Amino acid sequence: MKKTLMRPLCLLAMLALVLGLFACGGSGQQTTGTEKAAQQDEFAPALDTKTAASITVAGSYSNFEALEAVFDQFKEYYPNVDLSYVKLDDYNQTIATALESDEAPNVFVSLPWMRDKAEYEGLFAAAEDLSDKSLGINLDCIREGLLLKDADGSVPMVPIFTTTLGMLVNEDLFEKEGIAIPQTYDELLAACKSFKEKGYASPLAGYMNDRMGYYMTYPDIAYNVSNDPDAIAALNALKPEAGEYLRPSMERLADFFSYDYFDKKTCEEISDDYESIIFRFFEGDIPMMVAQGDIASGTGKREAMSE
Repeated sequence: MKKTLMRPLCLLAMLALVLGLFACGGSGQQTTGTEKAAQQDEFAPALDTKTAASITVAGSYSNFEALEAVFDQFKEYYPNVDLSYVKLDDYNQTIATALESDEAPNVFVSLPWMRDKAEYEGLFAAAEDLSDKSLGINLDCIREGLLLKDADGSVPMVPIFTTTLGMLVNEDLFEKEGIAIPQTYDELLAACKSFKEKGYASPLAGYMNDRMGYYMTYPDIAYNVSNDPDAIAALNALKPEAGEYLRPSMERLADFFSYDYFDKKTCEEISDDYESIIFRFFEGDIPMMVAQGDIASGTGKREAMSE
């Protein structure tokens, strides 16, 4: 978020980010009806709802359906604010230049790994300190461990969403073939074996690039170390021996690829990890598709477009 913003505009932009947090927060926790009502009762727009302004948001996010939902929610509170989103090509290389232009975005995406890198000094120099009391931004709704703070305690960024990794599952195929949807690794192998025997070329598929192994192993690794303080400390310290914490998940991945359940040709034909995955899945011959969880929001609008 740029330092040069007027304070009211900064608060409006912050609201866009917080609405994004609420929009994505349901993926990891369930909220009761009472809690939802309490959250809604507690929220009130900080500024005059007749405020007029223009806000440009820059990022590399491609899930336009999810963005549209957040923008629509924002407009319910501030109907006179014009919101626009710019998706920059090669974002990591172009955002610093964009911030120096006459049409610099008001809100921009930054990533923790950009910290302490010389090429991104200008990016963070342009950022607001979101912990500045004069802004009136309440960061208490964000878990302390998720806030990235500089040495002086300033907060140049806040998390706006988390990535959920999983699979799209064709329940019709499972029902048709009388196969139970797997809940464990052994059940996954058994389901893939059954589908293979029934003539399915690729019981499991996904966008074939260098992230495929990440999609399939990271949730398992995170689950295994999340409740082990020693593992987390060793991994954060980049201790060589911490690699052993990754071994079980990597061995499981190697084991899975030793079977013929993942057709490489099918996966190489999937051109991207969003729209192409959705349309390929709608062809109806792939029981399970490895994907980022947020693409589920794009399936509804594309189902009628699928042949």
